[in-house]
Amino acid sequence: MTVKQVFNTSADLDFPTVLPTLDLDFANSKTLDPRITFTRASGGSYVGADGLIKYAGVNEARFDHDPATGESLGLLIEGSSTNLVVNSQIISLGSGEGSTFENNVGISPDGTNTMALITENTSNGEHYHGDVALTPTLGSFYCWSAFVKAGPNLGVTKKILFRIAAGNIATALCTINGQFAGNVSFSPGSQGVSAGSQYYGNGIYRFWLVWRADSASTTVCRIQFWKNGVGSVYVGEENNFYLWGRQLEEGPFPTSYIPTTTSTRTRQPDQTQIVGKNFSDFYNLSEWTLTVATKRNYSGNFIFFPNLLRINDATSNNNIGFYGARGSIQFTNFGVISGGINYTPYVAANISTTSPFKMVQALKKNMSTFGVNGILTPTATSVEVPPRMTRMGIGWDFSGQYWGSPISRISYYPKVLPNSQLISLTI
Repeated sequence: MTVKQVFNTSADLDFPTVLPTLDLDFANSKTLDPRITFTRASGGSYVGADGLIKYAGVNEARFDHDPATGESLGLLIEGSSTNLVVNSQIISLGSGEGSTFENNVGISPDGTNTMALITENTSNGEHYHGDVALTPTLGSFYCWSAFVKAGPNLGVTKKILFRIAAGNIATALCTINGQFAGNVSFSPGSQGVSAGSQYYGNGIYRFWLVWRADSASTTVCRIQFWKNGVGSVYVGEENNFYLWGRQLEEGPFPTSYIPTTTSTRTRQPDQTQIVGKNFSDFYNLSEWTLTVATKRNYSGNFIFFPNLLRINDATSNNNIGFYGARGSIQFTNFGVISGGINYTPYVAANISTTSPFKMVQALKKNMSTFGVNGILTPTATSVEVPPRMTRMGIGWDFSGQYWGSPISRISYYPKVLPNSQLISLTI
């Protein structure tokens, strides 16, 4: 039976009196604890407190923020991704039809004057710009994204179509509504998975479209003026919109922006871990409680197994982890594997949206409790604590399964806390 407790006031909450031996408050401190080893063999982008996109150097940690509100979200940890678009910020003559362009005429999400203005001409036919051709890998997921802002003459409807051409594989009709909302009407077609938007301030939205390739035929990623439906023929009305930061990448959701020039560019993975003495100094082999505050990187079913945190001894014989279960909306603990034996069942909570959540795991011999957002699962009463652990992977599982979103806070207590405190810590 699920354990749930309702509190009427903050005074009712029961918080621990014991101090954590590890408290990584990434969202507030915006620093790395000296016990953490962090590497990334390339630069990477993130959103600063002022809402603008910033660029971090090699091996520089990224502390991300909400682009619309400036809220600090925590440490951004992502796997590797490649932007397959060449000249992501510069529009070229051969990438559109029925339209013209002018580069470097609008303030972009990174604060530079690098947005392009796309204007349809008066010819009959479809009007679009920003085409990128892709020969996909069969069965792979791809994400097509760009930053878009309504131009001075976009028209009353203010609609733009994100489209994967070649048989209308998938489309996302993006409605730019003033300064406040970027609405997306998703038409999945034969391969579409999801579509969405995020507001970046100054009237700019990042729109994206995700699909799964069911063939290896070349497709075209397109951003199109919309009027009277896809494929309609009409006389251009010289509507326009600003465009910046096109990104085409393999994967089920948009990652942080990867700028390119004359070639594609790869952002290398963030590798964040605590190992050796830095790990053993805070870790108790007999019992502990661990809490993590984070958010999901995309809504709906998990496409793969994104790992939020992993503790092990560099083998699979002694292993504890927390991840999203592929093909469902369940976020779960991996179970406790000790000496090669899995002693606890998978226990899960449904996390379907990108809203922040908090999870907790409490463990000692013959007791393992897992919970999310103030709701605890049944406690396992037959469990062995792994006899040795040597490292903690933060935001990944050491083998490349990344969480991909900011982590706000991780706290480790060297003892099992009572249920009332487990609930309080995750509300």
